[in-house]
Amino acid sequence: VWNFHCGLNEFGHLNRTVDAIKNRYGKPVDVNDFARKCQVLNYELMRPMFESFLVNHPVSTGVIQWMLNSAFPEMYWQLYDSYLMPNAAYFATRKACAPLHLLYHYGSSSIHLINELPKDATGLKYSIKRYNLNSDVIAVDKGFIDIEKQTQIKILDAPWMDLNNPMEFLLLQLFDQADQLIDDNFYWLSAKEDIMDYEAIAGSWSFYTPTKQYADLTGINDLPKANLLVKTQTEIPGTHNVTILNTSPHLAFFIELKIYSKDNQLVLPILWSDNYISLPPFEQRVVTLDVPNEYLNEHLMVTARGYNTAKHAKILNT
Repeated sequence: VWNFHCGLNEFGHLNRTVDAIKNRYGKPVDVNDFARKCQVLNYELMRPMFESFLVNHPVSTGVIQWMLNSAFPEMYWQLYDSYLMPNAAYFATRKACAPLHLLYHYGSSSIHLINELPKDATGLKYSIKRYNLNSDVIAVDKGFIDIEKQTQIKILDAPWMDLNNPMEFLLLQLFDQADQLIDDNFYWLSAKEDIMDYEAIAGSWSFYTPTKQYADLTGINDLPKANLLVKTQTEIPGTHNVTILNTSPHLAFFIELKIYSKDNQLVLPILWSDNYISLPPFEQRVVTLDVPNEYLNEHLMVTARGYNTAKHAKILNT
């Protein structure tokens, strides 16, 4: 059944996806764990495609993402599905394409600031923090920066990953002159690199590059448990702020936000400002959302669940 909802020919199965998940994140223990790891993988693979384009612009002149959405239920190749449910790849794309954006470039292990705005940006402040699997801060770099319009700047060459740590987390934050957060970006990085086999003979379909060595990101399965606190505030009917606070000394990884109706059905479409977020210890984020007009008189439920947290629910008064 799953293969029927894939694609045609070489795309008619999930073998390559399953292999990547098993080798990079560990073998799923059940279907829920498989779905969760799929979302983590989708976020990780989609974001750098757009960010690499921005780093290499104008030498890179375009990028094609296949595809935006699916006309019927499908296992992959979509940023939102036939039910109008955006997945992690959607929010990774949204994150990567922010007009004023801090990013980590995998190809050169460097930190870059992107300005796609039609005007210069001055008086900006950046923060770069590295965390280990115990949520300890192991390195910090901060500074001030200006950037001209429609350009990019390399802030830091960063071949600094400690190979004694099997994996690390990287938090990038950008603030304006009033110390307001205007961009943030969170990465999970392996000391063991992915190595592609570019010399391999891939059979009759030569557009697939096998992997000789997979990164090891299985450390996320052993993260200490974190605790969340969820608060909601209605700005105007149908528009809400949701505050997610990590109340623990441990990093809360990959928090998924959803909205449910009074009969426990997913409410779609929901326009989130961000999703699948990660929070360092004792930090919080505020995201906004818009709900469809037909739900304006209902009491809805917002849920937040991280990779290493329990599921938390809060009434969203519309």
